Amino acid sequence: MDKSHLRFIAASVGGKMKRTYHILTIVLILLSSCKESWNPIAVIQTNGKYGYINAKGDLVIDTLFDYAATFKDGLAPAGVNGKEGFIDYNGNFVIEPKFDEVSWFYDGLAEVLKGDKYGFINKKGELIIPYKFEETDWFSSGLCGVSIKDSTGENRWGYIDTRGEWVIKPIFDYCTDFKDSIAMVWTPDSLFLFINKEGEKIDCDISYDDFNNPRYKNHIKHDNKFGLLNNKGDTILKPIYDAIGVEQENRKIVRKDKLWGVVDSNGKWIVKPTFESINHYYEGFASVKVNRKWGFLDKKGRIVIDPEYDYVGKFSCGLARAELNGKQGYIDKNGKVRIDFIYDIMRLGSDFEQIDKE
Repeated sequence: MDKSHLRFIAASVGGKMKRTYHILTIVLILLSSCKESWNPIAVIQTNGKYGYINAKGDLVIDTLFDYAATFKDGLAPAGVNGKEGFIDYNGNFVIEPKFDEVSWFYDGLAEVLKGDKYGFINKKGELIIPYKFEETDWFSSGLCGVSIKDSTGENRWGYIDTRGEWVIKPIFDYCTDFKDSIAMVWTPDSLFLFINKEGEKIDCDISYDDFNNPRYKNHIKHDNKFGLLNNKGDTILKPIYDAIGVEQENRKIVRKDKLWGVVDSNGKWIVKPTFESINHYYEGFASVKVNRKWGFLDKKGRIVIDPEYDYVGKFSCGLARAELNGKQGYIDKNGKVRIDFIYDIMRLGSDFEQIDKE
C-alpha cells in the first residue's frame, strides 16, 4: 500500500513531495516557541533558495539552503547540495548535511534516509537504529511504525521501540501511529483493525476518518446524528448534531443544519451555528468562514477580525497567516497587517492546514 496519501505532512518534511518554485514564496509555518523575538517564524524561498524571516518580516537566516522546514525543539531540517541535516536558530548546521532525507525529532529520534533505507539518529547526529527500513513513520508513545521486505519482496509493517527492537512484528500492509494507546493497521487481506501497544486486537466501533481526526473518542451515533459520552459512558451531548469536532477547553465545535457553532459540555450554545466553517481556538481566537471569507472569533463568540480574507491560519506567537487575492502575509490580533501580502503560497511542514475552498 502506498502510504503517501496518509502521510502528506511527513512526506513533505522528508523530501518525498518537495516542489520547486521560481518566485518568492513563504512557507506557512509558525514556530511553537516565541520566547525570542528574533527567532525565525516562517520559511521563505527566493530564486530556489530557502531562508527564514521573523515576525517583523526581517530576514534572520539568509536564503542559503536548497531545502528548509520549520523548527522543532530548536532544530530545523535543511539541505544543501542534495544532502540534508539540521540547523539551529543561527542557521548553522549542528548535524551535518550528509543524509538523503531527514525528518523532525520525536521521542529524541529522527528518521533519516541513506540510499534506499531509513534509520534513526539522535540529536547528536549519532546513528542509533541502523539503516534497514523501507519506510518509516515517526515515534509516538515510544513506538514507531516501520516496514521491511518479507520473503516475497512485499513491504510489511510493524512497530519498533527506541532501541530498534521489534515490539509488534512486521505482519501488516500498513499501520498508523498510536493515539491514546490505539493504532490502526491494515492486514494483507485488506482489512483494517485496531490494536493496542501489545499488538492485541481491540473491538471498537471507529471509522477510519474518525480515528485520524481524533473525534472517535467517546463518539456516539444514532440515526446519522452524533453525540458524546463521558469516560463513564454517560451521555453528555445527545446525538442531534451532523458532526462533532475535537473537544477543546470544554468546548466542542459542532455542525447542525449544515452550519457550524460551539457548545459547552452541557450542550449549551456558546457560538450559535451560523458559520460555514469554524476551526479550533489558538491563543484565544478561532477562525471562521462567512460567505467564503475568513475572519476570527474570540471565546465569547464575538467576531473580532472581520471575515475578509480568502484564508487564515491559526494564531501563533500573536500572529496569524492570511491570504488575500492570492498573496500571503501575517496579521496580528487586532487585525493589523504585520507582514505585507507580498508572498505566494506554499505549504510545507508541521503547520500544514487544509484550505477549505469550493
